[in-house]
Amino acid sequence: MNMRRAPAGLGLTLALLLGACGQGDSSQQQAPPASDVATPQRDELYEANATVLESGQRGPHLCLGVILDSFPPQCGDVPVAGWDWGKVDGEQRASDVTWGGQYHVVGTFDGETFTLTEEPGAPAKHLQQEDGFSSSPACDEPKEGWVTQGAVDQEAAGRALAQVRREPDYAAGWVTQLEPPGATEDTGPVVLNAAFTGDLERHKTELRKLWAGSLCVARYEHSLDELEHLRRSVDEELESREIAMLYSDLDEIRGRLVYHVTYLTADDEDHLTTRFGKILRITAALTPVNE
Repeated sequence: MNMRRAPAGLGLTLALLLGACGQGDSSQQQAPPASDVATPQRDELYEANATVLESGQRGPHLCLGVILDSFPPQCGDVPVAGWDWGKVDGEQRASDVTWGGQYHVVGTFDGETFTLTEEPGAPAKHLQQEDGFSSSPACDEPKEGWVTQGAVDQEAAGRALAQVRREPDYAAGWVTQLEPPGATEDTGPVVLNAAFTGDLERHKTELRKLWAGSLCVARYEHSLDELEHLRRSVDEELESREIAMLYSDLDEIRGRLVYHVTYLTADDEDHLTTRFGKILRITAALTPVNE
């Protein structure tokens, strides 16, 4: 399954793999398409960059969330009215499915159907989302430099992190590669990063029993368990406010929750920001043209 996220570094890969061992649902989640979304202004124009897919079973749909990486692909979140494949380029066809994009679309949205008011075009640069991922160390490099000799590769770091994940105040863990990966499977020396909400000195001492390489121990505001609890609260809040979620992710390295929804009113955004603060990053696929 392709979650349509920008490729992440090995540090995030390790964090997600370790999360799968200790936290059953800490990886990205998708939500089924929903039509009970917050009602937008019907006379306002909205825009998005989106793949469009049409099959024999249903008409053209905007793919705003998860795209299943099959052939042909499977997706479709919002029906799009006024679509004409003859006015776009780059579409593909397989079996009874036609798809293409991404396309920049502009139109009105009544809460269920997106109606084009302009011909689709190339993706708009101002709508491209930057991932901004970084697996850099959470600490400055020590005066003596990073440790590059011994059992200080990603595999050894993973074993150490697997142990400390059991701590109730564990918040995050990742590795930073100090050298580009070589031709072999060896990833080279890494910095082991671990974050907790409690006694950092105790955690440093325990980690030193497990790891001889470069170590960075940082303090986070919320533990991973707390993030999981808050994630359930956000899910319930979105459901109660009838906000259609496209996908969500627990960003362990940044210590935050990431949500992508179909549409978000200003009132909903203010409410969610006030309740959850910086721990929640929420974006909408359909945004007002003048925003």
